[in-house]
Amino acid sequence: MTAAATTAALVLETDLTALVWGVRLMLVVVSLGLGLVLVGVPVVFSRPVLTELVRARALGDPWAPFAPDGAGRYGPLAQNRHWAVMRAPARRTTAGLAWRWGWWVVSAVVLVGGGLVGFVSFMRLVVASWI
Repeated sequence: MTAAATTAALVLETDLTALVWGVRLMLVVVSLGLGLVLVGVPVVFSRPVLTELVRARALGDPWAPFAPDGAGRYGPLAQNRHWAVMRAPARRTTAGLAWRWGWWVVSAVVLVGGGLVGFVSFMRLVVASWI
């Protein structure tokens, strides 16, 4: 092998090594971003459910998150117009309360669980294809 061929092989090997490390760095960055989207965002959406559950338990009133407060405002689980169906101006049936809490708890669990499953699946793919 000539000196020029050895130099060309060394340059090619160095370039491929840099490319492999660049791809690895990109996989890490994409994994962090996907983790934020698949796990972080659902946790942020599920946080009000947990805080309202703790507040209702502390007050001893399971209707508290869905009933208006002293100023007539509703909590985060019934606050905006999209969740107006969750509002309970007066305490109603046990089935209504179970439906409201069931909706929020199942939604929170499905969001967080689905995000975790998706992230774990993606990370398995990354580990399997790590160059």
